[in-house]
Amino acid sequence: MSSPSVATAQEDGPTSAPPLEMGKEYRSHRREQSAHQWFYDEFSSIYRHMAPDHLLIHSSPSSSSFEFNHHRIMTPPLLSSHTPATSHHGATLPESMEQVHVWRERACSDPLQMLHLCMSLIDSQPKLVTVAEHLPQEQQQQQMSLAYGVGREAFRLLKRLVSTATNKRVAGEAQFLLGNCYGTGQLGVPLDHERAFLWYTQASKQNHAEATYRTGVCYELGIGTCHDERRAFTFYRKAAHLAHPTSMYKLAIVYWYGYCGQPVHAREAISWLQRALASLPEARYMLAMLILYSENTDALVVPDKRYAIDLLHDAAKHGHAASQLKLAQGFLYGGRDALEGFMDQDKGLGVYWYARAIHQSCHPEAAIIFSILCLAGSAYPYMDQSDHHAYQWARKAVQYAARRHARFGTDRWILAKACYLVAVYTDRGIGIETSSEMAIPWFQKAASLGHLTAARWLSSSQQQEEEEEDNKDTSKQRGRRRIPFTRHQCIAM
Repeated sequence: MSSPSVATAQEDGPTSAPPLEMGKEYRSHRREQSAHQWFYDEFSSIYRHMAPDHLLIHSSPSSSSFEFNHHRIMTPPLLSSHTPATSHHGATLPESMEQVHVWRERACSDPLQMLHLCMSLIDSQPKLVTVAEHLPQEQQQQQMSLAYGVGREAFRLLKRLVSTATNKRVAGEAQFLLGNCYGTGQLGVPLDHERAFLWYTQASKQNHAEATYRTGVCYELGIGTCHDERRAFTFYRKAAHLAHPTSMYKLAIVYWYGYCGQPVHAREAISWLQRALASLPEARYMLAMLILYSENTDALVVPDKRYAIDLLHDAAKHGHAASQLKLAQGFLYGGRDALEGFMDQDKGLGVYWYARAIHQSCHPEAAIIFSILCLAGSAYPYMDQSDHHAYQWARKAVQYAARRHARFGTDRWILAKACYLVAVYTDRGIGIETSSEMAIPWFQKAASLGHLTAARWLSSSQQQEEEEEDNKDTSKQRGRRRIPFTRHQCIAM
């Protein structure tokens, strides 16, 4: 890629037009620019700092060592608080830059129409890239040039709006979108967290709820500005009063745990949590967990466990993975601990919710359970006994967990369990040809992640090798000593 060109004024715009050999190189660069500055934690609904690039386990480890490669999740989540409006030209993808220029001329006299056009172009650019990927090689260059031109035009419109718009709503939305470009690399704009913070702050002055929330995130995590938890709390509170659901939930977390320099205030936490219930499945999950597991000494929540189960159902139906796993566990085993006596065992529903967690969230823990269920087979509805499928689901679990660990820095223990499960299957020949040598790298990876049983296996293996080295004559007459293990002990990991 050539060096960035100046789009407007003194600020960096989208990178210059891609060379003739577009294809994978341009798309790869564009996606690398799109890595966002923090990630969305599905459990807590809080933005966290983007973990540095981790090394991911290659899907097919060699017998001697793991192969690693750099991997980064390239598609940032849609975080805007607005609902993209349909502009005067509808949802049609632009077919040429001439058409884009016609749309621009029609909208230039009306800032609101210009904003709608800008939002439509921002939405169109990734779709144009997707279309290009399915075109013949000779047509990809033209389509990728169009995608680049659309992004450049959208950026120019944003710069024009932030400097000329007098309408508070239009100016705030344009400032937020410009900050999002700098913060996420959208439209091919080089990442610049300082400028992103600047534009989020400007949009916050226009009472833009999402920009206000992101300003708080920047202060809390020290992204583009100094770390200041008290100022972060101020912006979270302002965004919550602007009816921003995630900020309401964030305040609930802050008050419940005493984050951001605030004292623990359980009553205030429950108040904000209840305000976020209608909009966020994460809030429903948290309230359900408080009902089921909190000591509730101050009677802040009604200890109605059936209501908690209803909250879990509602959150699970909206794709919340943690709620789906909780329901799956309850149905599969007939309710345990706090759910005992309130959920009847229904293995079919248990399998269903685990499947939903895999399908919607690629959740590694659900994939691990599916692997174990494949070993048990007909004991569970809709599951056929298959060692091959058990092994494949274990490999899927490694893939899912490694991806999440690289992106978020989380799921370390789940990744360890998945690696250990693959190691056991490989060592015992479950779904794959028996190979202790191929199993060693998997045991090593699991042990490095803190799996004690994997570490004991390696220690025993090393001790056995040392004994064989010291007693070469007798070692030929005895088999290799292994830790006693049965296929049904896979579940006890």
